[in-house]
Amino acid sequence: MTKCKYRKNFNSRSAQLAFMIRSLVGNFEDLGSVAHRPGRGTNQNIRTEVNVETVQQNVAHDPFVSTRRLSSQLCISRTTLHSVLKLDLKMYPWKI
Repeated sequence: MTKCKYRKNFNSRSAQLAFMIRSLVGNFEDLGSVAHRPGRGTNQNIRTEVNVETVQQNVAHDPFVSTRRLSSQLCISRTTLHSVLKLDLKMYPWKI
């Protein structure tokens, strides 16, 4: 029934799947609209000044440590460490 109404209203041949319709109904019941829940968006920036300084100090202390080991020691993801080294410290992570 809902699929048929969706097809008529939106002039679409393919209807939304059942779980999509249930999630829209659930959002409407919880929030009063079909918009996404608040707080959805981009993640916070991990490349903070504190993390950049910490990476710089650790690289200065042991310049031959691998990025995998350094990311493990600092509890920073490898991609974030790579970005800090390349963008903030102007280093090439494979030539530290």
